[in-house]
Amino acid sequence: MFLFVFTPLLIRGMGTSGYGVWALALSTLGFMGVFELGLGTALAKFIAEDIARSDTEALSRTVTGGAVMYLSIGVVLTVPVFLGASWLSPHFASDDVASEVIGSALRVASLGFVPQMLRSGALAVPMGMQRFRPILVLSNLHSLATLVGALLVMTLGGTIPQIVAGSVGAQLLVSLAALLVAGSMLRNAGAEVRFSMQALRKMRGFLFFTSTTGIGTTLFTWLDRLIVGAILGVAQLAIYSVATSLAVKILHLADHWSRPLMPASSAVMVKEGPRAVGSLLKGYTLRVALAAIAVAGAGWFLAEPFLELWVGPGFAGQAADALRILIVVYAVIATNAPAYHVANGVGVPWICALGAVVGGLSALALIAVLADAAHIEGAALGNAGYFLTLLIPWYMVKRLGREARAAGAS
Repeated sequence: MFLFVFTPLLIRGMGTSGYGVWALALSTLGFMGVFELGLGTALAKFIAEDIARSDTEALSRTVTGGAVMYLSIGVVLTVPVFLGASWLSPHFASDDVASEVIGSALRVASLGFVPQMLRSGALAVPMGMQRFRPILVLSNLHSLATLVGALLVMTLGGTIPQIVAGSVGAQLLVSLAALLVAGSMLRNAGAEVRFSMQALRKMRGFLFFTSTTGIGTTLFTWLDRLIVGAILGVAQLAIYSVATSLAVKILHLADHWSRPLMPASSAVMVKEGPRAVGSLLKGYTLRVALAAIAVAGAGWFLAEPFLELWVGPGFAGQAADALRILIVVYAVIATNAPAYHVANGVGVPWICALGAVVGGLSALALIAVLADAAHIEGAALGNAGYFLTLLIPWYMVKRLGREARAAGAS
């Protein structure tokens, strides 16, 4: 909803190329999330286990270890990203956007890395406690603050780097709010500061697979824009970013709808066994698929009139076909969401890691090839490389069925 309201205002205020630089800078900040290493998923899993055992001491060690890891990652990696902006920016410069402007925007975005890490760690706390409302509120607040910060600075006549700074500053405020919420929840649970190497070792094995998944997913969502920008320029990058940001909402909705399956499938596996988990997975996947088909059908027919009303006929004429392609692609990918969370919940994170890496690399290769051959529509179609992740639900249904038969035989 926020995207619908703010995007046309930002495009008109910054221009297509300026909006492309802003999108590139925030995509770079998103790429830095690759170094989150899936820590949030691992941290949430072990918080849930500690609370289920009413082990306050273990909970204290888990959250303290997680906080140290998040802060260390943020501090260590901000400097090289900040310094590397000067090397990266010339690859995106054009006649209407100077390399210096792009470099300044990227340097400003890098300063949001530490707040981003701290926010991710804070959101793992309500996830582990199976309290999803704070996550929803803070995630929406983060999206709103990013756009409002940019719009406010733009309205005041700020430059593109200053507009990026407005978004980063707004994200910092949301990160502080997330830390306050997480701290309050942990105090109520009796947690204190307790550093322990044992807690770090406990998370290490699970973290390997969740980090691989996080790396694969984040690399894809960042590098696709880099590839499009490098091949087609920042003006086409702006069109691609808008179309992708709209279409990917289908996947985000499926992910949020399916997210409770991670703790739920773990509990069902213990109490009722793999057959019940398999039934849960099939039911959720069917509902997600039906919803995705309905959304994709409506989106296909409404794409161009919606864009004309939203951002104007000129932009719509360039983006409508790409948006239609992306809507269908992400509707198909969305059916994978329930299996992803069930796999993590029952302790099979490696299949998600494999799917993220192989699917992401396939999509990036297709985007590079098709963008060069078929321009913006080709770049959109290249996202279909991620269809390889549909092997995850197939594998999980087969595995759970096999485990159910083994349990019945015994």
